[in-house]
Formats: sequence, structure tokens, C-alpha cells
Amino acid sequence: MVLGDVNPHAFTALQEFADKEGLPLTTKIVDAQRLPFTENSFDGVLALELIEHIDSVPDFAREILRVMRPGGLCWVTTPNRLRIFFWGEPHYGIRYLSALPFRMQGFVATRVFGKRYPFPIRRQYMRFSSLSASFNDVGLLCTPRLEDKVGSLVESRTPVSWFAREFLWSGALVRKRQ
Repeated sequence: MVLGDVNPHAFTALQEFADKEGLPLTTKIVDAQRLPFTENSFDGVLALELIEHIDSVPDFAREILRVMRPGGLCWVTTPNRLRIFFWGEPHYGIRYLSALPFRMQGFVATRVFGKRYPFPIRRQYMRFSSLSASFNDVGLLCTPRLEDKVGSLVESRTPVSWFAREFLWSGALVRKRQ
């Protein structure tokens, strides 16, 4: 199952990749907070650039717990506020926008820079502990994933590795217990 922005171009590219690689894949646009699937239906779920747009992350976490089989994995990505400060806010494409309080960002992007984004942006995460809270609260295990050289920082259990896991994450691997 793939959950993501209600943006058909992303599904098209994913389906083309799956077809090329011979992977059985079906995409479906659904309400992520009320998934129309039976319990224990999936071994894996992709929730890509999704949770910043939905009304209730706790409802989504409960649905993931419900539809994943024991041992199942869910890959969750959402823009990391600290990382996008340097690399640019992905919805509006404005570097340093995330330095502003979250409530001001949409106003500045639309009124000052004339940028538009078609879907509501309801939240941002800077700390991994904030991102993982809703998943942990329902009993899912949530592990930060790091990219590139940042990942090598977490090889050891030093204060630097704690900082990297808490603030430089690029996504979350969410696992349902066996």
C-alpha cells in the first residue's frame, strides 16, 4: 500500500517503476485516517510526505497499527524542519522559510513571495521524538532513519549521535511488533 500526497503524478511514476521492475503494485487514494482495508492486511506501507497534511496523526497511527501484519513495516517521510532550513522548504520552495514560526510560514510564502501550494500544511516536525510520539503511543516501534554522512554519526552512542537521531532524521521506520 502506498499513501502519499493526493497528487496523481507521484503515483504514476511509482506505478511505472513497479511495472518496469515486475513488482505487483496497486495504488489507491484513500483517507489515511480511515483506511478501507481489513486488519492485518499489509506487510509494508509507504507514507511519503503525508503526515504534515492530514488532520490527525494519532488516527493515522492507529490505522497503521490496525492494517499492518505483525512484523510489518511502514516507511514515513515528512519534511524535517531543521533540514529544510538549509535545503529549502519543499512545499513552497523557499530556503530559510522554516526559520519563521510555523503559523507565519504560509502567510509569508503566499503573501510576500506569491507562492502557492494546493494542499493544507498542518504541521512540521523538528524533533524525531515529536514525529514518533503518535506511533509510539499506539505501541508501534519508531526508529529514525538518516541519510548520507549523517548516518555515519549514529554508529556510536555519543551525544553527537543522539543529536543526529533527534534533529537530522530523514524519515521514520515504523514497525509493528511480532
